[in-house]
Amino acid sequence: GDWHPTVGDCVRVILEEEWAHLRYVRRDLALLA
Repeated sequence: GDWHPTVGDCVRVILEEEWAHLRYVRRDLALLA
């Protein structure tokens, strides 16, 4: 059958992407500091 992402799935993906982005930013700031 077709699989349709739920709102929860979308929110989880967005949060994971934002969390990864924040980790990269913190890493870059640590390297610059």
